[in-house]
Amino acid sequence: MKPRRNLAKTLLIVAGVIEIVVGLAHFGMSAFTPKSPEIAASAQSKPDSVTLLTLSVALLLMAFGACTLLLIRESVPAQILFYYTVIKSAFWLGRVILEVIYPVKVPLFSLEQPTLVILPILVIVWLLFVVPAFLLAKQLRSAPIQEPRS
Repeated sequence: MKPRRNLAKTLLIVAGVIEIVVGLAHFGMSAFTPKSPEIAASAQSKPDSVTLLTLSVALLLMAFGACTLLLIRESVPAQILFYYTVIKSAFWLGRVILEVIYPVKVPLFSLEQPTLVILPILVIVWLLFVVPAFLLAKQLRSAPIQEPRS
């Protein structure tokens, strides 16, 4: 049981760090994205809204990463961690689906087709939550539910 939780925690550390790094990258994007001709054309009257949206996504991703890193502590019951990984798996699956339906077409970081880089990263992050969800589900099925500590 312990090896499953340790592997789940390791994968969640990687996922949390990736979320924070991607959040930091979004902060960097806010500096040059509004200057992109494609963004400027689509947000003619409201270029600040693009910056606000990018910064909001950055803050959200950094908060998600911080929550992930906080929830892997030993004192967090496996059942809570399981529910968290299921919710985050659903979130990242939704993001993967949205990227497939609405691929990013604006050149980013000198990439003409950023979806070719973004989509694999999204799938990796999704898997970094799905695998721990399955590992924790197996742990919960094989161990009796413990009462929370006071």
